[in-house]
Amino acid sequence: MTTFAEKIEDILPFVSKPGRYFGGEWGSVRKNPDDVRARICMIFPDVYEVGMSHTGHQVIYNAINARDEFAAERCYSPWVDMEEMLRQKGLPLYSLETFTPLSEFDALGFTLAHEMCFTNVLQVIDLARLPLRASEREYPIVIGGGPVALCPEPLADFFDCFVLGDGEDAALAILEILALTGNENRPPKSEVLKRLAGIPGVYVPSHFEVSYGNDNRISSIKNIANGPDLVERAFVNDLDAAEFPLNPVLPHIQSVHCRAVVEPARGCTQGCRFCQAGFIYRPYRMRAFDTLMSQSQTVLEATGYPELGLLALSTTDYPGLPTLVRRLSEGDRVNRLSCSLPSSRIDAIDDQLAQELAGAGRGAGLTLAIEAGSRRMRAAINKDFGSECINGAVESAVLAGFELLKLYFMIGLPGETDEDIRAIISCVDSIIGTVNKLKDEGVVPRGKRFRLRVSVANFVPKTHTPFQWVEACSPDELQERQRILRPLRKRRNVQLSYHDIHTSYLEMIFSRGDRRLGRVLERAYREGARFDAWHETFNIERWIKAFEDEGVDPDFYMQEIPIDSLLPWSHLSTGVDEEFFRSEYEKSKQGISTPDCNIAGCISCGLQKREGGCIPPRYGGDA
Repeated sequence: MTTFAEKIEDILPFVSKPGRYFGGEWGSVRKNPDDVRARICMIFPDVYEVGMSHTGHQVIYNAINARDEFAAERCYSPWVDMEEMLRQKGLPLYSLETFTPLSEFDALGFTLAHEMCFTNVLQVIDLARLPLRASEREYPIVIGGGPVALCPEPLADFFDCFVLGDGEDAALAILEILALTGNENRPPKSEVLKRLAGIPGVYVPSHFEVSYGNDNRISSIKNIANGPDLVERAFVNDLDAAEFPLNPVLPHIQSVHCRAVVEPARGCTQGCRFCQAGFIYRPYRMRAFDTLMSQSQTVLEATGYPELGLLALSTTDYPGLPTLVRRLSEGDRVNRLSCSLPSSRIDAIDDQLAQELAGAGRGAGLTLAIEAGSRRMRAAINKDFGSECINGAVESAVLAGFELLKLYFMIGLPGETDEDIRAIISCVDSIIGTVNKLKDEGVVPRGKRFRLRVSVANFVPKTHTPFQWVEACSPDELQERQRILRPLRKRRNVQLSYHDIHTSYLEMIFSRGDRRLGRVLERAYREGARFDAWHETFNIERWIKAFEDEGVDPDFYMQEIPIDSLLPWSHLSTGVDEEFFRSEYEKSKQGISTPDCNIAGCISCGLQKREGGCIPPRYGGDA
């Protein structure tokens, strides 16, 4: 008799990149289902090579499999050719570890990294041969986590619960409850959801009733299950004690990021007003220097990667970072270890840090998050540094040997004018001028090539930020602002790239959406929407038709929101007070900055009032 795994193997020669679908990778964990009390399949709703590069996905996988009584397996969205083959052969979607159909797990856990993955969520549930809507399913329990879980209302009809905030402890608590119910004679799902709602950070959308007023805005959000009206996010207080994947799963095929990863810190207190991650992951928590050194060496030995990524929202805030980079590089002279950072704060780049990063970068570029071209706009978004600071960081980078700078900017910010857009061109020209000055002075050889990659994102208003109320920039306005920047394409050794306008438009709608968008999402999926973050498959016309068919005005979600309105996410708390966000919004209009609380002291954002107070940074270890 042909096994399920053999049936899958039979179709793999007929799909692109079959390495996405057969599992068995080094570092993957395969447990006998009979030896565990509860099983969850961790799902990343994008292709394998994207999901395998997502650290949060591997963190939860590792935390669960560290417990003998639980098993976590993995699944990724199949590309359109694999989906077609599964449907053609009548085969369900399955886990990579044991080729178990998803419907046989106790729970399915989705990593929700961004709004453009929503149709892939429905694709996975559908290919698992489960009803899309939670109200029509019993088991498995469908769970969502990740940053989008803090603004999940467009997905409320499809999920049983969401984990808000840090998921390591909550995931284990959920499996404890599922293990108690057993696989046989389980209680109704409604009883299990009542127990899950008692876990810190777990939000059950079916326990809340949402009403709308005549103005189309939400008039009330009520807990109808006798629970709290406000769901607080979960926190991991001690990163040193938290599980981290030091023997991660190594992909069969080239992934988006082929490197080992450690997490020096979690959270950020810079207070950039556009940045959702900076608020939903507060407060700033650090791993001790010695812990980070030990973890770095362990993960490098386990993976054999020649590059180590230091992953944090603001890695340059980590005390002793230059020392860390130098000691890691010195300890790996044979393999010539390369260290990389995400985007760096301009005011954190000095000669010492630039020298250490260049020495460990092995020819990689340095990414600088400037965000806005004018000082006025930088003050509005709480990144108030001048051109002298930018040029100083550039000079440090060039003198250290960097030949490539990646510059991040945004357009469509609240209060932005055409002059602010042109200031981006002036800012880039000033950077070019700084490089040329160094060449004229003979500090940098004249023949040395220096490149700039300028990436321009479209600002998307996000929940749980001071800009959650602002009017979003229309596609036509964004197109005009992109046009203003076109002269940059004529600059020598400057590469300019934009984000897709229509993708951003859809993200703007869903980022602050309510439950009424669920039917639009389902309609678009039924009409063929998949992989909306991919230009090969994204079709804005399909979405426009879905809005029309469901009688929902997408531009309603683009409008400025009255600041005293009840928001679709008002019942979900990051710990930061709404009043603090209002104050920051008003400061942005006046160009007033708010200092970093790790430097200036408590700024009363609200976290200081939570149980246990705000977690102070840890500056332990030999740095």
